[in-house]
Amino acid sequence: MSDQPNHKAPPKRGEVKARFNQTLPNGQGKSHTERGTKNKGRGLVTPGARLPELLPDPVDMDILIAKFDPCDAPDEVVAGFLHQRSKGALVGGSKTNKTWSLIDLAISVATGTPWWGLETTPGKVLYINFELDDFHFTNRAILVRNAKGVSKLNGNFDYFGFRGKARDWTKLMLQLEEKLKGGGYTLVIIDPLYKGLGNRSENDAGDMTDLHNEIEGLAVASGAAVVYGHHFAKGAQGKKNVEDRGSGSGVFARDPDSILTITRLSEVDGYVVETVLRNFQQLPSFGLRWEWPLMVPDDSMDISKIHEPGKAQSCSKDNILDALREQGELHHEEWYAAVCESIMPRTLSMSTFKRRVGELKACGDVGQVPGTKRTDPWKVT
Repeated sequence: MSDQPNHKAPPKRGEVKARFNQTLPNGQGKSHTERGTKNKGRGLVTPGARLPELLPDPVDMDILIAKFDPCDAPDEVVAGFLHQRSKGALVGGSKTNKTWSLIDLAISVATGTPWWGLETTPGKVLYINFELDDFHFTNRAILVRNAKGVSKLNGNFDYFGFRGKARDWTKLMLQLEEKLKGGGYTLVIIDPLYKGLGNRSENDAGDMTDLHNEIEGLAVASGAAVVYGHHFAKGAQGKKNVEDRGSGSGVFARDPDSILTITRLSEVDGYVVETVLRNFQQLPSFGLRWEWPLMVPDDSMDISKIHEPGKAQSCSKDNILDALREQGELHHEEWYAAVCESIMPRTLSMSTFKRRVGELKACGDVGQVPGTKRTDPWKVT
């Protein structure tokens, strides 16, 4: 018997991987092509598969130019902002009245009334709601309809309530495409988008590209514009480009044809609207004021003063004046308490309140009841 150690020859290249793969469940350890699927289930790759049909020949640009007719442009659902068969995103911070704004958009298009001063083309709307229960959504729709002075929706507002039933958007897509085909829809609203992500991550560019491709397919199949509600990332927004304020992957900035952001201003209940548009000239930025239950255009606000997280929003003189107008007459402390209640959860210091009251008094908007002491009630003059 030999005293020499019995060394085995090292395994050949590929043997270790082959042995390891034998211990794995079926399909694991194989390449994408070997197992017939792509990473994360983003579509099926069948080895040796052919495209369903041959690519057409490219089109001579001279021919397209010769046949071009501006009258063939798709209808503008919202003038200067959104075409039919396009994708749009309404993006804003938490609790910036995004759903109220989208309900306003839906009712505006359903009835052909202006939305924030922008003309709309009347048409049929489908609202896909993932967030509110049916009662509260319906209540909001009634409040917005009445505030806009609209009596009927003319059968142009259809609704899906999916609260508590949210599924991966992919699983809904085929059914929705079938439902929408021939439905004559002008606008489809998805609110909010993140509720339909399923197992996909909004930070994954591949996931979000797939999702936007599905939304695009829905727009093409239905002929409608598709608008979704999306949220800002955390942190201060003033130093970011408009298109980069949305949370998640950069696909949210690159893919939509029309992006509209609602950014909170330092002034209480004040917001600035900014747009990034692929197929239109950019709209001038403009201010909105929250006047429940509507966001109302307001040109008087300083839209350059964007609110910074951690800093209390300033209270406007209108907020202070409105609180007094509603009550008739108030002592100083009562007036201050009424204002603080009306702007909750935001804060207002007594020193700021006194300064604003002084400004109102100097302008002749308020005064104390004549012939009384300094501590006696104030009233609107």
